[in-house]
Amino acid sequence: MKWVNRLIILEIVLIVLLGPLVLCDPEHRSDVAARSDAPGRFLRLSDGVTHFELNGPQSAPLVVLVPGLATPYFVWDFTRDDLLAAGYRVLRYDLYGRGYSDRPEGVTHDVELYDRQLVELIDAVGAAGPVHVIGLSMGGVISIHFADRRPERVRSMSLIAPAGFPLEIPAIARFARLPVIGDYFIHAFGHGQFMSRLGRNMYDQSLLPAYKEKFMPQMQIKGTKAALLSSLRHMPLGASRPVYERVMQRGAISLQIPMQIPMQILWGVEDRVIPYSVGEEMRAALPNAKFHTVENAGHIPHWERPASVRAKLLKFLKDH
Repeated sequence: MKWVNRLIILEIVLIVLLGPLVLCDPEHRSDVAARSDAPGRFLRLSDGVTHFELNGPQSAPLVVLVPGLATPYFVWDFTRDDLLAAGYRVLRYDLYGRGYSDRPEGVTHDVELYDRQLVELIDAVGAAGPVHVIGLSMGGVISIHFADRRPERVRSMSLIAPAGFPLEIPAIARFARLPVIGDYFIHAFGHGQFMSRLGRNMYDQSLLPAYKEKFMPQMQIKGTKAALLSSLRHMPLGASRPVYERVMQRGAISLQIPMQIPMQILWGVEDRVIPYSVGEEMRAALPNAKFHTVENAGHIPHWERPASVRAKLLKFLKDH
């Protein structure tokens, strides 16, 4: 629809021209100041401080929860509770640039950074043996690269609406990726754009106010928008299909063990961030992965329909 694209372009031109008249950057807190009333624990890794939470019996199997592009670890609240109730040990954390983790300066927020953060964190908490990994959206990309490089460290993998397969990029995101002008746009209007698009994550809009309330604090921390922009530019969000296929085909080849990493994929039918059609494409490309549809749910079905997702996750973990 050409008129829609023209309208978007006109809107972009207007906000760029009028930006200096309305600019009010809500990023006013430092990482250190924000942590004064934060829950969880903090650990200094090679690229900075990581905010994390580790609960459950030390002898229990470890489940690692990998978040997506923009949301801190609170997105796993219900999943964490379900896993703990089932007797698992649960590790969840904030990616660099999100939540209460550091916003390291001069660092590219790419798959290398997040892979390094995940490996160092798992090592630091003393995980013995392979772990169960559950990744959401961009966390699916992080998880699949982790499994590709270290298959012997993954006991099973559950992915919720994972990124990585090609998809149409919204005009606003394409514009933000432009050099110089994209930086200006995100600095001036990124807060409003990210907050206004939160509703796209869920089908049940009655859940949005509580979600926004938990999301807001990180947007007050200096460097958040820059980190999100860096990930939009440098993460292989639509270019990781070969990695998914390689992991499913190869298994733990580095140990010469003829086995595949057990994988399941869960997708909300009403997903407006990564459409369900992408999930169907992934399902066809990865026939050995279990695929589950979650009705009446959007991009974060484990938040909207926790009971439905809980049953699927726990059965899969028990089987493996």
